[in-house]
Amino acid sequence: MVHHLVFAIDGIDARLSEPVSLRDTGPPTADSYTDWITQHPQLLGAKTRIVATDLRWQSDTSADEVIIDVLGIGADGRLVVGVVLIDDDPQAVLLRALTQAAYASRLEPGTLADMHARYLRAQGQHRADETALQRLMSHTGAALRPALLARPRMVVFCEHVSPALGTIVVWLDEMGLDIALQRLRAHEIDGRGLLIVSRIFPAEPAAEFEVVRPRRLQAVARPDDSDADIVIDREPAQAPPPPYGAAPDRSADSDVVFTNGFGHGHQPE
Repeated sequence: MVHHLVFAIDGIDARLSEPVSLRDTGPPTADSYTDWITQHPQLLGAKTRIVATDLRWQSDTSADEVIIDVLGIGADGRLVVGVVLIDDDPQAVLLRALTQAAYASRLEPGTLADMHARYLRAQGQHRADETALQRLMSHTGAALRPALLARPRMVVFCEHVSPALGTIVVWLDEMGLDIALQRLRAHEIDGRGLLIVSRIFPAEPAAEFEVVRPRRLQAVARPDDSDADIVIDREPAQAPPPPYGAAPDRSADSDVVFTNGFGHGHQPE
């Protein structure tokens, strides 16, 4: 089933593009995908500054190498780990994301300043470690707090989202991990590639789509008791329900019976 359609608009003509594999239309190396994110850091979240990219650790006792694709920091002082995996194995996505986040959670302000200084120098900006640290602190509006740095957010970018991957991401979020899932999809039209980035999780808050229900309207006769003119007035807002288990307010006239076997109630007189 096709869940999305992408059109190229040319005047009144709309030409439908064809979905293709990222490996067929994308850059030849995976590092290029991280370059796209660094060019557009808003993909990691609003007000995110890139700290460094392609960070590598090699253990003295193991041949395994750990790589952090993109490391950013939000205005709230928390690190943001961007994980890019263009692969047909979605099971490897979360292991890679959790590994990168775990290593990022151990980074200290001094180490971050060194990483950021190296990143800036690679971009042609020759900055000392102290200057890089001041840039990070200025972005967060305060000193870098280790307690916040130890709780990084994860933003996972992948081409394939399986039901198992989605289920685990939702469960990790329920367990308190701050994780987001972005899907990368490629389209091609007239030999030109298009990249579609869609947020899969978390979904848009339901509150953004709620329609405020107006209070009920009631007809009110004019004081002169004329039947010819009827005006509409808003009914006073209903008082909020009492807390669970609290005794109802008997001062107001009401014929509502609260007798559900758990809370207090009264019969109408």
